[in-house]
Formats: sequence, C-alpha cells, structure tokens
Amino acid sequence: MCQTKNAYSTLDDDMGGIVTSVVEPSQTKLETALGHKVSSKVFDALCSKYANPSPAIHDDLQIRGQTELQNDERNGRPNVVHFQRPTGQARNPQTLLKVSQDIEGTLQEIKEEPEWQGLRDQIQAIVNQMINVQTMICLGLGNWAPRESFQRTNCFVVQYAVFKYMCEKVDENWRNKCASRGTNYEPLERYFQDPAFDEQTKYLLQGVSRPSDPSTNIVIVDPAAANMIRNNKNVFVFAPHLNCNIWPEILSLLPQVFIGNSPNGFGGRDVAAIETYVRECKVIGSDDVGPRFNDLQAIFRETDTMYRQSYLEQGPVDPSHLADLTIYQLSK
Repeated sequence: MCQTKNAYSTLDDDMGGIVTSVVEPSQTKLETALGHKVSSKVFDALCSKYANPSPAIHDDLQIRGQTELQNDERNGRPNVVHFQRPTGQARNPQTLLKVSQDIEGTLQEIKEEPEWQGLRDQIQAIVNQMINVQTMICLGLGNWAPRESFQRTNCFVVQYAVFKYMCEKVDENWRNKCASRGTNYEPLERYFQDPAFDEQTKYLLQGVSRPSDPSTNIVIVDPAAANMIRNNKNVFVFAPHLNCNIWPEILSLLPQVFIGNSPNGFGGRDVAAIETYVRECKVIGSDDVGPRFNDLQAIFRETDTMYRQSYLEQGPVDPSHLADLTIYQLSK
C-alpha cells in the first residue's frame, strides 16, 4: 500500500474543483491487474508526487506544449515556433557556437570511432528496411545545459548528434532511392517538439549555422507531431527518454520506426502503468484500475504484436544519455 500520509481526492477539473470522495491507490490491486510485482519505492514516490490533486489527468497520454497552434491551412504544415534571440552572458553567441562545434565533433566520432560501430550497424540495418521515410521527428530532446563535472559527455550534445546521424543516413537512403527511380529528390524533413524548450535551445536548433548541416531544423508544438504521424505512418521518431506516459501513445499511432524508452528500463512500462493508475484513482473515485490504465495495457499488447524490438547500442557515452532505449520497427 502507498505509505504517503496525504489523501487522494477525486478532483476533476471539469467539475469546478469539487471534491467528491477520497481514495488511496492500492499497490496490491495494481499488481493483480499487471500480473506481477512492481517497485514499492517507485509506487510510493509516485503516490507522493500526485498526492496534491491539482495536476490534471485529462492530458496524461497527450503531448502538451505551452502553446497550441493549428496547422497552416494553406500548406498543411505545422506552424513553426519562432525563437527570440537569447540575451545575457550565459547565452552569448560564442557559447552556443561552441555547443554547435561540440555537436559536430560528436557527430564525427559517431561516424568514425570503432566504439560506435554497433550503433552504425543498427541504424544502417533499419534504413535498409524502411519504406519511403522522408520525415524525422525528435521528441523530448530537452534543453541544452552545461555538462556536469562528473559526466564525460553532454547529454543534449550526444542525443542531438545521434539524431543528426540518423537523419543523414535516412536522407542518403531516400536520395539514392529517388535516383534509382528517376524521381525528384526533396531533402528530409526534420522536426523537433518538446514543451520544455527554452529560447536558448530553440536558437541553438534553428539559429546557429553549421557548415556541414545545410538542412533546416523545424521546431513545432503540440499536437503537431502526433497529427503528422497520424496522417503519415512513414516517419522515423527518435524520443530519448520521453515521459513514460507519452511514448506509448506515440507508438499507438504506428510510426514506421520509433526509438524510445525500453519496456523494462527506466521510465518503461511499469512506471507508465503506476503513474497512470495513481493519477486516475482520483478521477474515478476508486482504487480499482480504470479505463486509462486498461487502454495503456492494450497499447502495450498491440506494440508487442505490431513491432519488432531490439535494444539500441549505446556507444562510449555516459550511461544515462542513451541507456535503456529500444528500437521499435513496424512489422510488415
């Protein structure tokens, strides 16, 4: 049972903040529904996290940005997020230029160093099996921040460089296919979505030029990425450590390739199940598992049926940067 002293209230924001009942999530009932034990430490931590009834549950399985923009009706494309040039000493152009150089250096290492051969082989194998993928989407990249002293590498730099390498290989494959078919080649479309992006990171993605990277980064806001996948399954999604309640929903849209949280890793299925259950208790006014929880389990079952899964090779970086990521390839 949850050890937190705080009660859970059935507080639905649509009900005007009226408390209708008090419930406490049951770890025993959750484990019975899952068919296996879960971490009591994680369960208690999430109980404590959501003891305050104020967080809304209604958008648990959606990617919510700070602002939602409608698609441009003239061309069917999602609107671009326009950045403001960062100001202040901590955000000076020289600092961001150095970050860009670090990205280029890491990208070169990925292409050349023997320690990255496993990842290179995996990406090439994926590319060889893809069908008409012209769109790359990066979800949940997070903001750039200076490297911690105890880390060998910078998380943002590594994850961006890995995504850039994937983009290059997919674009090369598409260009070759267009040439063999005698059709016009159009460069790969590259999108980034994360509600946490600050102006510094948007500028780094869109405003800092890189001589070896003429392609354009397009920053979009929710629900653009989900809509793009819903309208065209031929996309490659890279979602390093996306929130555990979001990546299952993205997978349910059946993108052709998805790289994200491993089922049994940090932020995997158990964490998603616990968080969904704990947050739903206050809405349904019961410690029984609810429809959101059941929908989540149905997504997991469909994922196992629809996708081939394999672990992503990590390379010589800090374990937290690429660890516990799985490649999901849509079965033909």
